[in-house]
Amino acid sequence: MALLLGLLALTPVYAAGVLSVANTVFTLMPQGRPAAISVSNNGDAPLYLDVVQQRVLNPGELPERRVAIQNVPQPDLLIPLKQLVVHPGQTRKIPVNVIFTPPHTTVWRVAFRQREALSGTGVDSASFVKLSVSYGVLIYHIGTSEKGS
Repeated sequence: MALLLGLLALTPVYAAGVLSVANTVFTLMPQGRPAAISVSNNGDAPLYLDVVQQRVLNPGELPERRVAIQNVPQPDLLIPLKQLVVHPGQTRKIPVNVIFTPPHTTVWRVAFRQREALSGTGVDSASFVKLSVSYGVLIYHIGTSEKGS
């Protein structure tokens, strides 16, 4: 038993952040109330996240064709953050800023991608598996022509 406890003491322990996104799909109506994406860290380490906003050009089709917001000529909504830190036990609300209501419904994906990878000291880094986990939100921005349907 003492040997087992000794081996456990030598085993490296990795703290991890655990991201939770409150609503993964939501709809923005014309002249609707302001929206926000709520993210929480339920883990025991900070999460360093990249926030990626993309417009879906062919909603409902596979594979999806997406274009980054910086390549959309006139984006109708904007997520103001590109990077985000969420500490353990913290909840952050990221505003969804409506620039204008489009004539037809647009679909957007917002992904939260973890920025750090596992690493160890004294261990060959080639033995680690790098895993990129992304948490996504799908936003339907209803256009003016569809608001009565």
